[in-house]
Amino acid sequence: MDELAIETLVEVGAILGSSAGDQERAAEILRVIRQAIPWDGVMLSSFTEAGGRSLRLGDAGFPTEVLSHLELVQVDYAPELERAIHTARLTQRTSEHRPQEGYALMQDVLLPAGFSDAIASGLQCRDGRVTGVLFYGVADIADVRPEHLWLADRLRLMLGGLADPWRTARGVLDRNPGVPAAVVLPDGDTRPALDRPPGEWLAPHGSLARQVAAEGAPPTFFWWQDPDGRFHRVVTARLTGGVLAVDTAPPLPCGLSSRETQVLRLLAWGLTNRQIASRLFVSPATVAKHVTHALAKLGAQNRAGAVTRASALGLVTYG
Repeated sequence: MDELAIETLVEVGAILGSSAGDQERAAEILRVIRQAIPWDGVMLSSFTEAGGRSLRLGDAGFPTEVLSHLELVQVDYAPELERAIHTARLTQRTSEHRPQEGYALMQDVLLPAGFSDAIASGLQCRDGRVTGVLFYGVADIADVRPEHLWLADRLRLMLGGLADPWRTARGVLDRNPGVPAAVVLPDGDTRPALDRPPGEWLAPHGSLARQVAAEGAPPTFFWWQDPDGRFHRVVTARLTGGVLAVDTAPPLPCGLSSRETQVLRLLAWGLTNRQIASRLFVSPATVAKHVTHALAKLGAQNRAGAVTRASALGLVTYG
């Protein structure tokens, strides 16, 4: 450990604490690291929430073909990083989990591009998850020294939070504990939301998953009625490559019943009592009774006022 390494860690800490965006901070961090670790190519990447892809936060020195290959290898190598998160030189990696992968990367990609060795660090956040990779390539193998590995290992722990794709969405999960959640992809397929079970409706291509996918950019929350007639308050957050959907089923606001909420939704679409009765297979008199009860519970003077109030609560959307 030398004075330059300590100064580098202090500078990186200051950058992480700044208000700049993730990519701006990543670029500045790579510039600072370059003063202490003489890399000839570097890439800092994050594993995306939706899985199956990595997101490049910053890079320098690597040609395009090397970057493209590194992104694919890092995602494919993610399970091994979970078990071998220490910093290691690629030419000396001895992991028993597919060590030939590192060998192939060196022989087929890095050496032809002029890199004789590389340092790979699995970035780790506070709860132990591996959130991304910091990858250095060097042209001269003699440039890699023990103090560089020591510094790289400290940096991987510092940068785990920056690479954590769940950093902004974690609050949504924390505020809604113990309920189903999933990352919904544009095609209606889903991926796990950390350790949360998806439940019946957010399972791959489930009814709610299809609804969220169809919305494209859903609001921060909306009420959804499942095929069994029960209403769910669905909280969402935009993620890279998908949408986090958290499925809660609290009591409806203002003491409204599911049937009254159904009627309000149809009112919002401009349907008459007779048309609503036809949709719900009940009599117009029954619909009128539901409307009267809904108005009283919402404190509304008329149907338009009830729809406006229900819309403010997120219960209905206008047709």
